[in-house]
Amino acid sequence: MTWPQWAAPPQKPWTRTIAGLSAISLLLLGVGTAFVPHPASVPHPTTLGPLPHGGESAYCGARAVSEEVPVTVVVSRPVVRTAPYWVSTEEIAGDLRGRHPAHPKLALWLRMLGHTGVRTRPWIAPLAETGARTGVGDRSRAAYEGARPLAVDAARESLRGAGLAPGDVDCLVTTHTTSWTVPGLDVDLIRLLGLRPDVSRVGFATVACAGGAHALVQAARFVRAHPGSRVLVVAAEALSTLYHPRTLTLQTVLYGGLFGDAGGAAVVSEAGGDAEAGPLEVAGTWEFVLPDSQDAYWGVIDEAGLFFDSGPDAKKAAGRVLPHPLLHPGRYGVLS
Repeated sequence: MTWPQWAAPPQKPWTRTIAGLSAISLLLLGVGTAFVPHPASVPHPTTLGPLPHGGESAYCGARAVSEEVPVTVVVSRPVVRTAPYWVSTEEIAGDLRGRHPAHPKLALWLRMLGHTGVRTRPWIAPLAETGARTGVGDRSRAAYEGARPLAVDAARESLRGAGLAPGDVDCLVTTHTTSWTVPGLDVDLIRLLGLRPDVSRVGFATVACAGGAHALVQAARFVRAHPGSRVLVVAAEALSTLYHPRTLTLQTVLYGGLFGDAGGAAVVSEAGGDAEAGPLEVAGTWEFVLPDSQDAYWGVIDEAGLFFDSGPDAKKAAGRVLPHPLLHPGRYGVLS
């Protein structure tokens, strides 16, 4: 495989072993985090071929590390809490047809939405209530108020599964993009979970799909810098608030109708520590900004609310850095 000039070739062959990237609802994709199965859970990991020395921005890559890392970091099995209302693609299509019966491109856009393979998704409110929202304030409040309880439930269950009390957490890493909220999700979780007031905090607010992987990278680095520490990682989004049935474009149909709402959590800790060992071992982490990728995918906030938009480069950017196929709700046009 030929790698771009900015992705320098490795000085020695690197190998990664992966036992399935278990993902929190939005703990998927993003900055490079190499996972290997923890020996206690998977006795025979699968070896995948050589990887480059670096390379990706909002897409996932990995590089294994062996004797250079003295602290073995493990990730617990993610806990996911989905929103209570399941909305089908057919329901969304019917709503849009009823609002825009004569739109010349709606049939094409709905076929594209159907081709994503997503048949139903969990939303924080029924379709009628979701479509009735107007204004950035209404949508932002709904996104946070809907995402927060999902985050709290997932975090509590994750701590319980790891055998930890709230006071055992040394660092909290959160990611939440679908609302503008100050104080953020990290501060709210300290209060609602009963975490120590001196817990270290890392809060991501703009990394969207890549937020989970960014959070795992920072959690792993914290554990390596502070052996024996326990890090709680929490991701929560209410992407149904991106459904804008009055504003009809290709992007509002696809991004507004594609995603669901959920919260997820996992505990990252040192193997052999107080926390129950997770099934995934972090072999290495790295970060990379894909050059000239700013026009691939972005967010927009106006008086109507938050939108996601993209250009032609969105379907090409992943192929510039990824050696292997990955899964994403946007299917192969987004990651291939």
